[in-house]
Amino acid sequence: MNNLEKGTKEKTRIFGTIRNSKNRDPVKAASITLNIEGTQIVAITSDELGGYEYTAEEDYIGQTLDYVIQKEGFIRKDISHEIDRFEIKSDILIDEIEIKIKGKVCDETDNPLDNASISFSIGNSTINLNSDKDGSFSFNIGQQFLNQTIGYETSREGFKIKRGKLTLIEDLKCINLFKDILIDNGSNNINWIKVAAIGIILVGIAIILLGNTTEDIPPELSTDPDPINFEFVPGIGAQTFSIWNDGDGTLEWDVYSDRDWIIVSPDVGTDDGTVSVILNSAGMYPGRHTGRITVESNGGTKTGMIFLHIPEDGKPPSRAPEIHIFMADPEYIDGPEGETTLSWEVSGATSVIIDGVGPVEVSKGSIDKWISQTTTFTIRAMNDVGEVAKSITVHVEKPY
Repeated sequence: MNNLEKGTKEKTRIFGTIRNSKNRDPVKAASITLNIEGTQIVAITSDELGGYEYTAEEDYIGQTLDYVIQKEGFIRKDISHEIDRFEIKSDILIDEIEIKIKGKVCDETDNPLDNASISFSIGNSTINLNSDKDGSFSFNIGQQFLNQTIGYETSREGFKIKRGKLTLIEDLKCINLFKDILIDNGSNNINWIKVAAIGIILVGIAIILLGNTTEDIPPELSTDPDPINFEFVPGIGAQTFSIWNDGDGTLEWDVYSDRDWIIVSPDVGTDDGTVSVILNSAGMYPGRHTGRITVESNGGTKTGMIFLHIPEDGKPPSRAPEIHIFMADPEYIDGPEGETTLSWEVSGATSVIIDGVGPVEVSKGSIDKWISQTTTFTIRAMNDVGEVAKSITVHVEKPY
C-alpha cells in the first residue's frame, strides 16, 4: 500500500549550516527565510553552531525552494534549489561586509612617519602593518568589528613604543609617537628623555626620565575554544577548556553554569588555567538538553553552550558506534591552499564530532573545509558504550 492509499504525506526536511565564506566559521543568529514557488513557508534562525533545520508537513518534490539568508555585517544571499528528494541539506557560505580602516603614524607634532610597525589585536587575530612614505596605513575588516575597542602596538626606530586600546573607526587619524634621545650621564648609566614639541613652533623641550618605555594594558580574558561550546552524551568524561591573560596585570576569573547538572572545576582562578566540564545526567529524561557556562573576569566575559543528548528510548546502546565512511575529496590540493569536502557515514552514534570542525550530523553528511597546509582530520563517533575514531590527511602541495 502506498502513501496515498494510507492517507499520509511525506515530510520534507531542510537543514544545513551557515558559515562565513572568509574563514569557514559557523555564523550564529543568521535569519533564513524559506520560500516555495515564491511563497514563504517559514523564517528560522541559525543556532550557536550555525546550524538550521525545518521539517515541512508537505511533499515539495518537483517544486523550487528559495533561500534568503540575512545577517548583520554580512551580504544578503539568495539561492534556489529544485527539490528532488525529501531531505535537502545545504551548507551555505555568506560573505562579510567589509569596511576600510585607515590611519596614520605621526610624530608628536603630527608629521607623518614612514616605515613604522603597527599591530592590531582584533578578536583572536592579529593584523601587522607598516606605514608608507606618507605615514599612512589601511586594512579591510568585517563591519561587525566597527566601534569595538581593540589593542594596538606601534613602534619605529628612534621612537618610544606605544601600546594601548583604541576604538575602531573608519578614520583613525594620527597615532602619535614620541621621540627618544639617548644620553650618557657620565656613569655609564643610560637614561631616556622625551622631547615634546608643542604647536607649530618648537617652544620648549621637556626632559622626562623614564623607568619604563611602554604603556601597560589591562588584563584581557582569552579562552580556547572560543566560544566554549561542548557536545556531550551520557558516559563521556570531562571536557576541558583553557583560560589565559592576553593583557597585562593579573587576570582574576570565576566560572559558573546555569544548570545544576553542569559541573565546572576549578570555578575560580587567576591568569592561566584549565577548567574541566563534567555532566551529571543521572535521572534526566531522554532528549536534547542545553545549558550555558560563563567565565567572568576583570578582563572581560566569555560564554559557551553545553549540549547533552540522551537517547530517546532511554536504553543504552549494546555496542560502540561504527564509522563506515570518512573521506576527503580531494585528498591532495595542488597549490598553497584550497577546499576539500569531508564526507562521513556513521551508525549507532549519539554524537559525532570532527576535530577542528565541531559537532556534525550524527548519521551521515558532508562539509566543505578550506585549508592552507597539510591537515589531518579526525572524526569521533560516541555513544554510552564507547568512542571510535578515524582519521584522514589532506595534503597541500605548496609550490617551491
